[in-house]
Parts: sequence; structure tokens; C-alpha cells
Amino acid sequence: VDVVCALATVEQVLRHEENSIQLLEDFLETYSGELSDTDKARVYTNLAFYYSDEGSIKEYDYLSAAVKLKSPYIETYRGLALYHFTAYREKGSIAELERSLLTYEKGRSISDNYEMNFGRAVCLFELKEYEKAKTIFLQLLENYPNRMRLFLCIAYCNVYLGNKIQSLDYLKKIKIGGDPAYQRDDEI
Repeated sequence: VDVVCALATVEQVLRHEENSIQLLEDFLETYSGELSDTDKARVYTNLAFYYSDEGSIKEYDYLSAAVKLKSPYIETYRGLALYHFTAYREKGSIAELERSLLTYEKGRSISDNYEMNFGRAVCLFELKEYEKAKTIFLQLLENYPNRMRLFLCIAYCNVYLGNKIQSLDYLKKIKIGGDPAYQRDDEI
């Protein structure tokens, strides 16, 4: 599995994504009976990545299959949550937003990291659960101090909660143009 995933990545780097897809799909077809559920989930998650740029239903199918296999990979849950969130943004479907929230929550069992919690809070905000979203943003701020994005999110929550003065306090903390001394690789 390691080798076929590495080969697929090489094909992708060479801008031959169709070869990556074919390689992984052929591998699954040939060795599916010999692979553990964890290995299948990894291959499904990788395949979904290659289909993500196309807006293909196959992205959803592969990610869903990986989740059903109890994927231990955070990328599976992040990908599926973002798939549903994108569908919500494009269609305005609250059902898709709720699916995104549920997937972020499920992903937290794999990794209770910044990204899963931030995504969860954004979903809650979009669902007009401003107090719950604000609580999560504040918790994240404790672990990731001075993150401008969190200041802005908390300010928005405060506006919708009617706390205009608190909102202004958070807006004053934001450095216009960002903070050159503060660069994170995991900022989403």
C-alpha cells in the first residue's frame, strides 16, 4: 500500500493525475481481498483526493467508503467534511451543512486538532449557533494565541450575539495585513 500510494503521488507531481487514479483503482481491484480495512481506507482517501478537483461524486463515494471502514486517517474526515461544506456553500443546503458538522465531530475522535475544531465552529456559526461557535473559537484562542482569524471569528460571533463592544475589542486586536512575526503552516 505504501508503494502504490507513493507511486500515485509521483504521478500526481508529474501532473499525470489520471495515471494516479488508474494505478490506485487497479490496485484496489487486484488486491482488495487481501487488504485490511485500514489499508482500503487509505487507498480510498487517496483516490478521493485525486477526484476532489473535478467536483466528482466519486470523491464522496470514496470518502464515504473510507468512513464506513472506520478510517484512522484524519484526511478522510477533513475531506468529507469539506465536501459537504462546499456542497452547502454551492446549494445552500442546511442538510449538507449538518453533515459537514457531524463529519468534523466524528473526525475529532481521530484528532482533536485545530482544523477539526475550527471547521466544527464554522459549521455551528453557519447554523446560527453563535454561542457554541464562540466557545470553540475562544478555546482555540487559548491554545493558539494571537491568531488573527480567531479574533475575527470571535468578533463576528459577538456581533450576532449583540455584543458590539466586545466585538470591537476583538477587532482592535487584529493587525491589518497580518502579523509577519506570526506564520503558521497549519492555518486554514
